Amino acid sequence: MAEPHVNHLFRNRSGGSCKFRVELRPASRGFEQSLQIGYGLANDCLVKSNGFPKDKLALAWLFDISESNLPGWMSIFDFILRRQAKKARAKGTDKLLVEKYVKF
Repeated sequence: MAEPHVNHLFRNRSGGSCKFRVELRPASRGFEQSLQIGYGLANDCLVKSNGFPKDKLALAWLFDISESNLPGWMSIFDFILRRQAKKARAKGTDKLLVEKYVKF
């Protein structure tokens, strides 16, 4: 169990596939959507080799809806990502991604 307000990281550096189970309490619709969209983008070859979306607005919006925060000194960039997420919403990127990849 991961404690609240502690940085967590989901990463697979093995080069192979992996499965993991996450249970969030309370539930987070945005986090679940971000996973579905991230995997959808990966299946469509729309991510870089590090797994981040090639579309910077999509990356910022996924960061925002997943309720993510950058750790340590990198947290100074959170506000930039949140501002870019607003641009993604204004452009309609959010609606396109949800329509294409979200299954609930």
